[in-house]
Amino acid sequence: MNSLDALIDTAADTEVVSRSASALQRQLQPLGKTGAMARKVEDLLHGVPLGHPVHSVLTDLTIGLYTSTFFLDLLELFDTNEERASISDGFLLGGLLSAVPTIITGVADWKDSEGRTRNLGLIHAALNATANLCYLGAYVSRKRSRGVRLALAFAGATVMTAAAYLGGRMVYREKFGANHSQPPLRLETWTPVLPVQELEDNTPHRVVIHNSKVLLYKEDDVIYATQEVCPHFGGPLSEGKVHSLTVTCPWHQSVFDLQDGSVIHGPSCYPLQTFEVSVLDNMVCIRTTRK
Repeated sequence: MNSLDALIDTAADTEVVSRSASALQRQLQPLGKTGAMARKVEDLLHGVPLGHPVHSVLTDLTIGLYTSTFFLDLLELFDTNEERASISDGFLLGGLLSAVPTIITGVADWKDSEGRTRNLGLIHAALNATANLCYLGAYVSRKRSRGVRLALAFAGATVMTAAAYLGGRMVYREKFGANHSQPPLRLETWTPVLPVQELEDNTPHRVVIHNSKVLLYKEDDVIYATQEVCPHFGGPLSEGKVHSLTVTCPWHQSVFDLQDGSVIHGPSCYPLQTFEVSVLDNMVCIRTTRK
């Protein structure tokens, strides 16, 4: 572990960060759960229609605009050019504008996080807020003092780099925003998983086959089978509520269609793996869905 990671871990483990993150999250969690329209908006923020977190797409845009500003500002240190300075200011304004939806989507994802990931997310947000305030100050001062404009922009770039490093760590080490599904289960032939008499009607049931968890559900003599682990944070779908052939994760209320595994509502933006089902010799048998 390098010194920066050690510093980040120390900050994330402090009581003030943990309490602040918990308090803020309690205020944010009811958002998006108060009506059909609010839920649709939240799904857009999570990237459900895209099938991929939208926050990561927007961060590339914002960082790209700010980075373009940085390199043009470097040139201005050695050679003042009004046209180049104007272009740099344009990139700076673009970065500020794109930061708005980037922040909103980041908050939407963060409010359902837990533990250390939640604490790291708060630090990440604080760094990004600081960077954007520096950039805002730089843009406001662009006509009054180019020296102040450049100093604030360089300060913003420094803090943004630290925030981007932490964001990368959250994704690649903490798996924030990643698909938490188990590896796809490949069953080329019918595989018995449960005696059919043990599968109760209208009751989610978990079975384990080849170290993979599978959810079974029977309604009106039709049996459905999907992965049992929620892709969002690994919640147990067998403990969730089923209504109209949709299952709701008990952890963060992602909703999935049991018939095809599609996402009905986030925060998960990843679908479930589904399986074909047949009853052979009084055994529930499944195999990988053939497309």
